[in-house]
Amino acid sequence: MCQQKIPSHNCRNCGACCGPLLLTKAEAKQIKKFIDKRMDKPTKLRLKEQLKRKDGLFCQFRDIEKRNCVIYEVRPLICQIFGIVKPPANLKGCIYGNTHNLDMKKFID
Repeated sequence: MCQQKIPSHNCRNCGACCGPLLLTKAEAKQIKKFIDKRMDKPTKLRLKEQLKRKDGLFCQFRDIEKRNCVIYEVRPLICQIFGIVKPPANLKGCIYGNTHNLDMKKFID
């Protein structure tokens, strides 16, 4: 089951693309509100335990056990565009081929 809505059928929900998050203040507020009002206690506890075991190079909102994003509904823009916009040459895309070029010419013409 693929959480990401990207134009590919290769997603294996491996989580390799779920790295440290860069958030705007508005996104952080939205995530905090979502966690406070809608996240159940067992999920919160599981995420706290994960934080104890992992280094800082993973997304703290990826539930490793359930293999999904627990803030998917309010995920930041960086997560929403992954797989749609090809990363710069110095960064790697998805190892399973879920990285695409967005053809801006279609929008300009």
